[in-house]
Amino acid sequence: MKELLNKIPENEIVALYFENKDRFNCGEIVGMDDEFVALHSYTPYGFPDGYLLRRLSELSRVERGSKYLSALGMLIRCNGEKSDDMLPLAGDLERAILEYSLAHNKVVSLGVDGSDELAIGRVETLGDETVTLRQYTDYGESDGVSAFYLSDILSVSVDSEDEKKIAVLSAAYERSAE
Repeated sequence: MKELLNKIPENEIVALYFENKDRFNCGEIVGMDDEFVALHSYTPYGFPDGYLLRRLSELSRVERGSKYLSALGMLIRCNGEKSDDMLPLAGDLERAILEYSLAHNKVVSLGVDGSDELAIGRVETLGDETVTLRQYTDYGESDGVSAFYLSDILSVSVDSEDEKKIAVLSAAYERSAE
């Protein structure tokens, strides 16, 4: 699949399917290394929806040039919206997106091997082999701290509508606690 992804022109909107073949993510491929592919995601309505990093080994299908993707591309152009915060992705993509999240205090969602649930929170520490996350509920309430091995992370999402919602709610909870 990596060879196929390398041939996709810059700014082309694609759909990437992962282990659950009924669900897909749409956007522009903005980076790739030996383990991960990075996608600048869009909502079905053509609005920016953050960045998604997924393991290449989980990729099951790449869709290009479909009517759905053509319509999505038209919506993106009509909306005239490009992300104002381009994520600097180079080298080790997993480390780059986690470092970015730590430096900018972003809420992230981690998909972890062996768990059906996403871990949602802010990166507190990033080591050579582990990442520590200050976790939040779906409603932005603080929900403890968890540490994960980087090798167990299957996906990282940052700046999607879901993470932005949780960031706003968590900030509101923190202000009300003061």
